[in-house]
Amino acid sequence: MELARMDFESLQQQAREILSGLSESARAVDQMAAQLLSAQKSSSIGEQWVKTWGETVNKKTAAAMLGISPSQVTRLTANGTLKLTPDGRVLVRQAAEWANSAEHRQESRRQTRSRGMPREKMFVP
Repeated sequence: MELARMDFESLQQQAREILSGLSESARAVDQMAAQLLSAQKSSSIGEQWVKTWGETVNKKTAAAMLGISPSQVTRLTANGTLKLTPDGRVLVRQAAEWANSAEHRQESRRQTRSRGMPREKMFVP
């Protein structure tokens, strides 16, 4: 009887370890799935924008595309949020990612309010 009980306790411990490992694996898979979904969403938006606007645009077009002023585009390129090509053009894919970010929504609200537009007429993707 003692031998059977010892085997049961050993099996029970192994089962706990297996379940713990499965739980950790499930969390890792969930994180990977969330990252993939986020990447798919941003890249598909970037692809759509590239089809519409091309790979790069000038700052004035980028401002219209993003719904902000050209001076805001200049500020975003100066602080490194948006990257420029060597000839000074804005990368459309990166602009699309920024437009899909929370930072863009805050910037659009701030700028639209400063222009005196009613909040309900703002375009926030």
